[in-house]
Amino acid sequence: MTDSKRAKRDVDDRNYAFQAYLHIQNLANTTNSSDHPLVKRALIIIKRFPNNRAIIDKYLSAVEKHLKPKIVVEKNFPNPFEPNPTGDAVDGDLKLGTVMHSGVPFGLNLDELGEHTLITGRAGAGKTTLIYIILTQLLQQGIPFWAFDFKQDYRHLAKTGQVLVFDWETFCFNPLRPPLGVNPQVWMQAFTNVFCQVYWLLSGTEGVILEQVNKLYTDYGVFSGKDVYPTMFDLYESLKGYHLDRQYGRTAGFLESAMNRVNKCLISIANVFNYDKGFSIEEFLTKNVVFEMEGFLIENQTFLLNIILRYVFQYRISNNQRSGLKHVFLFDEAKSVYSKEREFTKELGVSEIAQFTSKIREFGEGLIVADQMPTKLADSIKANVYTVICMSQSGGPNLTEMSRALGLTPQQEDACRILKSDKSTQEFEAVVKLSGKWPKPFIIYVTPCPFKKDVTTQDIQRYMAPILVDMKGRLIPRTEYKLIQDAKQKKEQEKEAEKRKQKQEEAKQKEEVEGNILIQILTNIRDHPFVDQKTRIQMLTLPSSSSTTDKYFKELVARGFVTVHYIGFGKGQSTKVLYEITEQGKEFAKMDKFGIPGKGDFKHKFWQHVIKNFFEVLGYKAEIEKRYGFKNVDVGLDMNGKKTAVEVELSSDHLIENIQKDLEAGCEKIIIAIPNQRVINAYKKKIEFYNKEFLEKIEFRVLTDFLS
Repeated sequence: MTDSKRAKRDVDDRNYAFQAYLHIQNLANTTNSSDHPLVKRALIIIKRFPNNRAIIDKYLSAVEKHLKPKIVVEKNFPNPFEPNPTGDAVDGDLKLGTVMHSGVPFGLNLDELGEHTLITGRAGAGKTTLIYIILTQLLQQGIPFWAFDFKQDYRHLAKTGQVLVFDWETFCFNPLRPPLGVNPQVWMQAFTNVFCQVYWLLSGTEGVILEQVNKLYTDYGVFSGKDVYPTMFDLYESLKGYHLDRQYGRTAGFLESAMNRVNKCLISIANVFNYDKGFSIEEFLTKNVVFEMEGFLIENQTFLLNIILRYVFQYRISNNQRSGLKHVFLFDEAKSVYSKEREFTKELGVSEIAQFTSKIREFGEGLIVADQMPTKLADSIKANVYTVICMSQSGGPNLTEMSRALGLTPQQEDACRILKSDKSTQEFEAVVKLSGKWPKPFIIYVTPCPFKKDVTTQDIQRYMAPILVDMKGRLIPRTEYKLIQDAKQKKEQEKEAEKRKQKQEEAKQKEEVEGNILIQILTNIRDHPFVDQKTRIQMLTLPSSSSTTDKYFKELVARGFVTVHYIGFGKGQSTKVLYEITEQGKEFAKMDKFGIPGKGDFKHKFWQHVIKNFFEVLGYKAEIEKRYGFKNVDVGLDMNGKKTAVEVELSSDHLIENIQKDLEAGCEKIIIAIPNQRVINAYKKKIEFYNKEFLEKIEFRVLTDFLS
């Protein structure tokens, strides 16, 4: 038998199965026998074996024999999808299959794809196969696409050598850097809208985020034309700093919400956002990209998808890039982007994505939206597509929803229940409706497209490695907000210093700087901040007379050049007298700006220094304020192959917070340095109350232990 005859016979058999299915249903309804086991069994068999007339006739005869009154069976059933397309009525640039009842080709033209396509079907219905057919032909046609992949289905296109594959560990993007040609004032509002809608933040918090983005843009010099931008990390730092000044009232609550959402985003996908300038989205619009989203938190998935779409839309509209189809976005498992629940809410209004879905086609962007559950998809996408393709459904509300979207009659809806979906033979069927050239629904055979899902993660890594080296060479590292603030503060300090200098000159400076012992002492204090007074006197070879020596130190204190710190080492132990140079002292000695390594107050820094020296004597490489992940620890070192953090906890105020952040940053061991042995039980109880499992990775040491 020739292929054409075999295809025609298959069409006839399938049509016969459809009509037998409908006939049994009508017969059952007429005799009130819809729940009869024989009827149910017959309908199941027809769906399972639509090409086997013998078995269909067997069950058809059994049903007719059992149900009364007997009805004569017509062997040429009517087709519920008449009239069907003929000739080249539904042919197009992208060949997708053939029309079931007429055998003519079915395809979509590029301009039709540019008016968006909706594909639905249960798991195994053939959505991925159909999408592969579309994407491979887009490669041939030279139309770039960007596929957001939630199941690692489309990485296998990398075998063509024309597709880039990224995931959350390799993709780099700064949502706070506007697209090329977009006004920063416009973009900061677009970013705020998207972020707040995705993370369900209301107007109060929205105002806080917009205010902080505006402040960041101002501090970074964005509005004055500088090409340096803040990142999501800097937004978090800005919110945190603002939070310290707004601890009470409603604003504090808004700040807390904003910080929590930004932090949630950073914890999950920090790698993506750690650059001032990430990969060029504008360049990606000329390439074929697969972005694997598997492993993201749902809200973070939604944010990244929405902000990229908004980025592209704003880039296109701001640069007036209007034309025919230039690029295609694919969303498989699209409910996270086009969520019915998020489409409109009383609190947040119409979603961002709903607003620009209908507009983006004008700027050359086509959308292919696919999902298993059409009931979960927003009405905005179902109402704004040219092509609707319904593959085999699981029944129930999903089938009802697609029947409504396609405008099916009851008989046509029944036919949808037995659409073929055989993964083993790559045979799939679908009901199609086109808004333009053929608005009535019809059934197609999808062109078989066997493909192997044999590209592994290791294959992707090997393939992408040289590409990523080139792309990452063009990234711009993040400029931390602290550096911006420090530079700003330094500039202000320089202005103040200049003013002071002018005042000093006008007053004819009553006395010259003592180029004597006071400056020598201050210089020694600067170079050796943690040396006790006795040792300092020996280092400076000061006069042995205690009264004379005391006079120098008392004069430094009296003139406000130093602050005295007394550090006790416990009962029965000596007390160290240490000095810290004040700004006035630095000015007196004309010292350059300097700082003592560490954080916190002088006493805290002293213990950081002592602990660092302790471990270095033992042969470890210790570092004050060592960075682990997103957290600085007081002293960090690698102890016996374990990332070890030493935290100086003079009080238990931040004990739990520091432990939790250290563990989240990857520390495997934490040493808590405590003031004395008496507080250890109180510290332990506080930790046990919060999470006693923390104790497994914690060691307590008294601060004075590090003096040996």
